[in-house]
Amino acid sequence: MSAGRIALVAAVATAVFWGAKAVAIWSAGGLDQSALEGPLFVLGLISLVVAFAALGAHLARARPLWQRVVAAILVVLIGGVIFLFVEDASGSLVGEAAGWVQEEIGLWVAALLTLVLTIAATRSPKAAPPTAD
Repeated sequence: MSAGRIALVAAVATAVFWGAKAVAIWSAGGLDQSALEGPLFVLGLISLVVAFAALGAHLARARPLWQRVVAAILVVLIGGVIFLFVEDASGSLVGEAAGWVQEEIGLWVAALLTLVLTIAATRSPKAAPPTAD
């Protein structure tokens, strides 16, 4: 399986795990009420890191191995910083009246942003039209 495919699967898994976490919180009646909350968060976080690392390796796919490793590490670090920023900014945009949603919206936005960026970075470029010689 290629790094791009791994990144895409991991980005989808992140969105699914964190979406399932939201459903678990909602069905349990709030934060810290469901035993699934912690494991689903960890699985989503692991998937997010895998998505970032695989995306970095995919973006450097034509490079030597050491450069793909460095790219993977850099994308994990940069992605982590962006994740923290998005999570903080998203939570501040939703009022405190939203309850537990205010705490969780940053995860949903980060997961969806990661998925959209991964799809954009891994989709195959369309073949160029033939040119007249």
